[in-house]
Amino acid sequence: ETMAGLDSFGFELSTVQGESTILRNLELVGVIGSVQRPNSFEATITAKVAIVEVSVDIIGIGSQIWVTDPLSSDKTYIDVTGSTGDSTEAQELSNLINPDRLLLAAASRVKNAIVDGTEDIDGVETTRVVGVVDLSELANMAGGTPIAGIDILTLGEMPVTLWIDGDGQLISLELEGPLTSAESPNVVRRLDLFEFNEPVQIDAPENVS
Repeated sequence: ETMAGLDSFGFELSTVQGESTILRNLELVGVIGSVQRPNSFEATITAKVAIVEVSVDIIGIGSQIWVTDPLSSDKTYIDVTGSTGDSTEAQELSNLINPDRLLLAAASRVKNAIVDGTEDIDGVETTRVVGVVDLSELANMAGGTPIAGIDILTLGEMPVTLWIDGDGQLISLELEGPLTSAESPNVVRRLDLFEFNEPVQIDAPENVS
């Protein structure tokens, strides 16, 4: 309930264990960005191509998604949404990168939750909660509509750990298990949240090719 009441927040998404691949051939290293509710986000994705590390900027506003070309020398955005506005690639990126689309929704549906002690995270005293989440329930909430790019029917229950501060704010979340076929079976993703309700302004890019 506390998280649902926020207007904006910053986030960092990292791959703690295993491998995750996006945009066909980029191995995801980490993501840092901001969310402006109700439906906008921006982020910088750090990824690897072979042994080379590259950065990709992404902006999402509503159903529209723009990304920069990691192989281009200038910061020109590409509209990956498609002419119909329902590009699977764009939706997959949004589901995996924007924490408001999947991870925070998952945090609100943790089952068999158990308080597992307290932990100091960057000077903040938090309560650690462990449980499981079944992401297929999110699809059921949407009338059985598949979540683009997510292997929702094969997920089942996934272990999840939450770190919650004294104000009821979710500070960190770790989810164990792959969401797509491009991820290794042992993948663990971590979401860190900060800068709650700090001013954020996300606009569509002007330099779109």
